Amino acid sequence: MPVSDLHAGLCAHHFRERLVREEADLSTALVGELKKFETAGEVNDVLSRLLILVSQDRVSPRRAAVMAYICNLLLRSVPKPGNEVPEIIVDMPGPETAEEPRQEESQQPSPSDYFRVKT
Repeated sequence: MPVSDLHAGLCAHHFRERLVREEADLSTALVGELKKFETAGEVNDVLSRLLILVSQDRVSPRRAAVMAYICNLLLRSVPKPGNEVPEIIVDMPGPETAEEPRQEESQQPSPSDYFRVKT
């Protein structure tokens, strides 16, 4: 059998199969209609599709490893739900004026009167 690529060590038939597989546009099969990966579910969906394409031998394991690494980087940049920093509003009363009635000394305001936490 003639060898078409000395560096790959493949026969002409297998070399052509590899070229077809590498040149195939699989973007629609991988990402579909997604334009941005804003949630972990969307990245997980792409990884699931990638697994299917690897199992069908439409994506080489080497390319799949690179894509999985990129998905890992994307997952690190996607904000996790519930990790938002709570917004703290300080609402302390100002100095008392002559117009306002004076509070009795026995009633001390609680800390919840001054701070509200928004989540």
